This record gives sequence, structure tokens and C-alpha cells, in this order.
Amino acid sequence: MRFPSFACCCVVQRRRRGISSAGLALGLLILLFGPAAVGTGAGPLSAQPDWLEHEFWIELEPVAQPTEEYPLDPREAAERVLEEARYVYSAMVFGMRFRYVPLDLARRIDEEFELSPVSELPWGDPAIRVRESRRAEGRLWARVRYTLREHELRRLNAWASSRVPVAAGRGEASLLGGWTAKREAIEDAMRLAIREHVRARVYNKPREIRGRLALYEPPRVFLRSGSYVAQVRVRLEIEAVEPYAVY
Repeated sequence: MRFPSFACCCVVQRRRRGISSAGLALGLLILLFGPAAVGTGAGPLSAQPDWLEHEFWIELEPVAQPTEEYPLDPREAAERVLEEARYVYSAMVFGMRFRYVPLDLARRIDEEFELSPVSELPWGDPAIRVRESRRAEGRLWARVRYTLREHELRRLNAWASSRVPVAAGRGEASLLGGWTAKREAIEDAMRLAIREHVRARVYNKPREIRGRLALYEPPRVFLRSGSYVAQVRVRLEIEAVEPYAVY
């Protein structure tokens, strides 16, 4: 069943963020499940000079051993979709800092990977609009547009510079981890993109790699054999590749 498209914006609020939650349930339910407002249908994935748009999804029914109650409450489903959109667009516009220590069995060094956002879009940002929603295949699908501010557009254009290389990775995370495992799969794919990019350019295994990355486009995430599988392309700025000391 497809829900009508719309162009109006509902400012999302969340109690646990310290923002007044009055009207949250009503706003989200009308936005994603309720009466239509006037709007236009959504086309394919788009990236225009001043906006980003992508269709995000969240499960409404369990796909593995459930760790929470189902069917999922519509308000919670709506919040999860919007949170995923906020995470992806933040990673596209502002990027993330990373620190990666490759696994080295000979030296008994465990693999480490740390990510931290450079900046994040605030929860409830009015520039985030849901343009269309539908329920299909046990999921809530929502096409979400983010309208870029001038300084964000400059950041995006800086990342798009030909000087910044693009690397690809494919990561996985078990469905048993719940809905947050989808983000784990995305970040695992980022780790592998960094690893393969550096491996092709640095002969000796480094002790540590540091830098920044930004999503080139929204990740492709699908389900396979009990796992979330994420495919990403990222823009990489390698700031330091530290070798092991030679004695």
C-alpha cells in the first residue's frame, strides 16, 4: 500500500533529547501514516545543487529472533527512519574522523576502528522533509529530502573535489543485533573501504591510519543470510599513515 506524497514539513521533536514532545505522536503519525497534504511524487535518488534526497527503510516486523516487541509502534518506526536519514546526511555533508589500527597477528596487535562525526544535523532540523512514505514488504519506506544551507553546500562541494579519492567497501552485521546493526554494517563497510584503499598504496602494514571520510552517496543496505549487508563509497582524506618503528 502506497501512502500519498506531500510537501509540507513536520518538525520532529523527541522527549529524550530534552525537547518538548507535545504533539510528537500526532505529528509523526500524520506525517508518515495519516491524511495527505498537497505535494509531488518523488523520482529516483537525486542530488541537486542545493538538496539531497534518498529513500530510507526500517523493518516493521522482525526478520530475526526479535529482541523487542513487534509489530513496531508507528511513532518509533518514524523516528528510526528519520534518525537514519539524519545520520547519513550528516556523514555526507560534514564527514567523520577516523582512526584505524590494522590487525597484525605477528605483532599481536588487535584491529581497532574508531569513528566520530565532525558535526551532525540536529534532531528536528526543519530542513529535513519526508516527501513520501509507504508500507511494503514488512517495512516502512520514506523518501527524505535534506535542503542544504549555503555553508553545507560549500562543504559538500569541497568533498566533491577531484583531489579527494573515492574508496568502496562492503560490510556486514548480524540481524541479531537489532535495528541498530544496520549502522554497524555501514561503519564496517567504511572500515573496509579505508583498509583496501591504504593496502593498495602502502606496501608495509602501517601501525595506525588517521584521517577523515565522507559518504559519497547514501549506502546501499540489504538483507542476506541473517545479516545486514552494506555497500558504501566514501571520499577519503588520509592525514597520517604511521609505520611501525624499525630497530
